[in-house]
Amino acid sequence: MEDLWKALANICENRHNSYGPLLLATDRDGTLVPYEDNPEDAVMPLRVREQLEWLAMLSHVTVATVSARPVHSLVEDFGENAIIIAGNYGLEISYPDGSWDIQSSALQARPHLVGVRDELTARLQPEWNVILEDHRFSLCAHWHMTPKEFLPHVHSLVLDVMSKSSGIKLVPRPTSYEFFPPVEWDKSNALDRIRENMGTDFIPVFFGDSEADECAFDWVNRHNGVSVKVGNDGVDSTARFRVETPEKLHELLERLVTLLARQAATAPDVRLR
Repeated sequence: MEDLWKALANICENRHNSYGPLLLATDRDGTLVPYEDNPEDAVMPLRVREQLEWLAMLSHVTVATVSARPVHSLVEDFGENAIIIAGNYGLEISYPDGSWDIQSSALQARPHLVGVRDELTARLQPEWNVILEDHRFSLCAHWHMTPKEFLPHVHSLVLDVMSKSSGIKLVPRPTSYEFFPPVEWDKSNALDRIRENMGTDFIPVFFGDSEADECAFDWVNRHNGVSVKVGNDGVDSTARFRVETPEKLHELLERLVTLLARQAATAPDVRLR
């Protein structure tokens, strides 16, 4: 982790020269917060919320979360006016000034998603132990707790529902199915939208943990930033750095807060918003 820290400290301490403002963006689940069997039990630590809110107050730092969760859920973690909140992989983005950026394809797909949600709800059996989440502009059916003997039923049901549905795209994940509007969209698109809407050439930093974050790692690498994968799952990643656990990431954020607080106390151009 020391190589990662040197890269971050170098950006913070030499931004007057070749570096610009910092975009600190992060996934949520598995990155800031350890996974739980029930997503509702994955609670954001108060310490982490305070760290990110303080960093967002710095005039040269923009903080964003880019998550599969919806904005209305993420607001409970970060507040409405603290940081940029990109929900549903950035299909909806809430900005601290109160403005919103919602993709038209997401709005158009909502009735189709409701139809899929209602049919899945009616046909899923309690003993299958599938958790179905309605994120408004996407759905997620978690089957990581489904007993092995019922997994064929779950997979068959999803395929049957999709065969009768239009205006929806199915994305299989390692332990879930996600249902999206029929548009090519991922977290790199969200970072593009944030960059365009803020009108600033940031030095990006992105923390993530899963396959869904690889596109963001690649985007950050292409923009000469710092990409960080959280976790040692043995899977190759395009991220340039790794942090072992969310708890280690919390320690890194604490070090970053300490460094920038010291700069804010001594550098005249480092100030709180």
